[in-house]
Amino acid sequence: MEIYQAIVLGIVQGLTELLPISSSAHLKLIPWMLKWGEIPESFDIALHLGTLFAITLFFFKDWIALIKGGYKQVVKKEKSTEGKIFWYIVAVTIPTGIVSLILDKFSGYICDKFGIETIMIAIALIVLGIVLYVVDKKAPSEVKFEDMTFTGILEDIEDIINWTKQQDFANPDKIILSGQSMGGYAAATAAPIVNPHALILMCPGAGMWFGCKDRAEAMEAQGITKADIEGLCFPTSFNHDLYQYEPFSSAAGYTGAVLLIRGTADDLVDDATCHRYEALYNGKCSYKTIEGANHNFASGSARAELDRLILEFLTPLK
Repeated sequence: MEIYQAIVLGIVQGLTELLPISSSAHLKLIPWMLKWGEIPESFDIALHLGTLFAITLFFFKDWIALIKGGYKQVVKKEKSTEGKIFWYIVAVTIPTGIVSLILDKFSGYICDKFGIETIMIAIALIVLGIVLYVVDKKAPSEVKFEDMTFTGILEDIEDIINWTKQQDFANPDKIILSGQSMGGYAAATAAPIVNPHALILMCPGAGMWFGCKDRAEAMEAQGITKADIEGLCFPTSFNHDLYQYEPFSSAAGYTGAVLLIRGTADDLVDDATCHRYEALYNGKCSYKTIEGANHNFASGSARAELDRLILEFLTPLK
């Protein structure tokens, strides 16, 4: 085998391994197309070992996180995105291995009997291409607001926190979680799970939970499945999902520092809601109000005071 052939096949292996196509098939097709003859099996194995080593090294932190997540999910019953992904990988690997062994024997028999290995590879690549095209066309190109669920919001928070912890620019022990309105409700609910260094809640919209299931059922009884709330489309399915997360019991258990802020002119989140949140945090919550501010702190003076309160809260946490 010539050096230039090894270089070409190494490039092919590197380009195709991470794509949803068969790198092994291309290692068969390229020599066939260029009339190089049969590639030694030892070289094929060496290429795949090299790729495996490179991928393992590059994604080492991710693999460790996945393995830890999988272990904690089974042994400690701690749910996480990493644990879920790990067991998804296990779940698809086993049947894939079994089917591959069966197809390997079948295709090997066909190729040996009729001498059509290259044709079999071409057929498999065409079929895979058709499957990928159909899946791409059927899959939604973007997620719309109306597809959102509260469970999905919590999963997104967890994913973002876990991703941030793995970045070189971030101190994993100093991550602050903040949310306003429904975001405040979501941040408070996620805090016991993701355990941020501190929590900032701006007019947390826990009130949206009360009666959410009844409202959805009443709308559905009239044949209505969506509601327009301030220009945003909320399907009744959102309320059914939201019903799982009673705001105060879901937020209980977080032990870090909390800053809670509300405008005194807020007509969506009342003072009683904020006091209920304050009581959850065992004296570690600082509840501040901004005189005359509405739900969105929509004035220059309100925003300036909001910034001042947040900076005042964060400075000692450095």
